[in-house]
Amino acid sequence: MASSSEDPSPVEIPSLPFMRQLTALEEEERAHALAELQISPASQGLKTYLKDLRTGCDHARWNVETFTEGVKTLANLCGPNRVEYYDMPLKGLNYPTTFTQLWNEAYPRYPITLWNQNVRRQCPAGWTNTLEDKDTRWVIRYIGDKPLSQGLNDFLRGPTTLDCGMFCQFVLWMAIRYLVGDDLFDASCEFGKGEFALTQAWDLPMESAGNLGNLLHPFYDLPLPGDVFSGLSHQKRIITKTLYNHPTYLSKHPGGMGQLQNVTQIDGSNYIFQPFAPSILSDIELDDMLLRSYNSCQDLADLEKLAAYNMRPSFVHEHFAPKSYGDLAQEVEKSYGHELSRAEWEDGHSEREHNAAGLCLVFNFERLQLCLSKAFDQHRSGLNVENILLEANRLKWESKRLIVDGLMARLLA
Repeated sequence: MASSSEDPSPVEIPSLPFMRQLTALEEEERAHALAELQISPASQGLKTYLKDLRTGCDHARWNVETFTEGVKTLANLCGPNRVEYYDMPLKGLNYPTTFTQLWNEAYPRYPITLWNQNVRRQCPAGWTNTLEDKDTRWVIRYIGDKPLSQGLNDFLRGPTTLDCGMFCQFVLWMAIRYLVGDDLFDASCEFGKGEFALTQAWDLPMESAGNLGNLLHPFYDLPLPGDVFSGLSHQKRIITKTLYNHPTYLSKHPGGMGQLQNVTQIDGSNYIFQPFAPSILSDIELDDMLLRSYNSCQDLADLEKLAAYNMRPSFVHEHFAPKSYGDLAQEVEKSYGHELSRAEWEDGHSEREHNAAGLCLVFNFERLQLCLSKAFDQHRSGLNVENILLEANRLKWESKRLIVDGLMARLLA
């Protein structure tokens, strides 16, 4: 980040709750309340779900239908059925914005304010939830000593804050557990301390530093033309993709999390991260949700971001250059109360599709089946179980070679 010039004297800060600077005693009380929240026991509903994960499904049911059951169960657990699994709204998974809102409603005496950005990145013991690489990459990393399945249990108990791209990775990991159970999962998905991570870049291979990319990327393929995949049942059954909101979304909602929506799509149904709300939507319902998100009123998160802009009007963030914070503040103020008509929304369709170009990958379930079956045979025979990601990488390169050979044969025919 860089500033274009020295900022002038600070502007007057509006008298809003999120502008408070807590006293040392208030910060201590807030830290104590957070600690109590993190160690509170899981509800009976969540314990039952985790117990079922422990045993997994019979090997004969390791198919895409059972995998879909796992995705659906978790999506509903975090969405409309949340009250069946959590006795407090702050428990479980939330966006940083929803967690902050819920916290400030529950604990108005010591709220999370503009000055407490790190507090919004919540995670249980054994995890880190930080900005890495000079504060440019948001990463949630498991550093615990327990098996990964137990770490994921703690992650789900929460409180944990993440975004929709991280959730798209998490839901697939949990669906694998739903299939195979914890013993085989831990044996076939073993990582060194700190190596298991969720990042915002679900569409990229994990980089060596482990702070950008998706560990499950070896199971993804590009969506090639259908005739190349004729006869392959996995093609387009499970897809992860990104849909963008209107290009001016951040001008109206600078503090919002709805600029885009990462989704797991299975047989045309879209599984999304939407705490407390329906989480399985049709394409039409998802499109309507994005429009409603834009047309919703500006909330405290937006006003907080506006206040931050006005405090440093000449600052230029690299993500918004050449616009200064003052320029962004003017755009936010001009967008107050603006709503898009259906016609305006449709007019922006091509630009939204352009922004999402390349952000659509096919999850190759047949490759996953082969990797899990090999791990199952190794585990049953008492052999060392190879990490399924290594086998997936080998199978992916072999698949690419076969496709290239097939295309060359067609060209030469």
